[in-house]
Amino acid sequence: MVLMSKAIIVAAGDLEHLPSEIQTVSNTLSAAGWTVRLCLAGDASRAGLLAAAGEGDVDLAWFGLHSTADGFVLSDGIWPSSELGAWLRNVNACDVVLNSCYSIEHISAIQRAADGVGVACTINPAGVDDALAWQVGVHLVRAYVVTEELRTSVQWASGAGSLAYRFIPPAAEAAA
Repeated sequence: MVLMSKAIIVAAGDLEHLPSEIQTVSNTLSAAGWTVRLCLAGDASRAGLLAAAGEGDVDLAWFGLHSTADGFVLSDGIWPSSELGAWLRNVNACDVVLNSCYSIEHISAIQRAADGVGVACTINPAGVDDALAWQVGVHLVRAYVVTEELRTSVQWASGAGSLAYRFIPPAAEAAA
């Protein structure tokens, strides 16, 4: 029996390039044989994510949205990073892409709950321009379906770190 890889894509907020990014990410993964679950608009909420979690485990979780110091902006409010971490652990995610402003500040809280997840995130405290987020997101997913490794994909899409994106290895890997 061949197991198909599964991704969940969560998109919320008024970001000019977000619809194009989400469509490209979804189409690229689907064309590579992935099963893709979309949580958009009203489904990009706590209730929508709980419903998606009930559908089984995911290999990749992709978030395109705003973030603040308090967490990630879903359609029904701020989702604290500790709750996102618990959700990632509960869906057994291997990788997560946080394509939101300065998402690195949330990594320790996320990985405290989900120590087995590798994270692609942004590192610029001034935020990430929407067009840059779209550009990196497109190249990141294209690399991911080829390499099947988030670390390599972030290196590829960020120009070997010249753009404000980084890969944070799973905390469990660092502790070993």
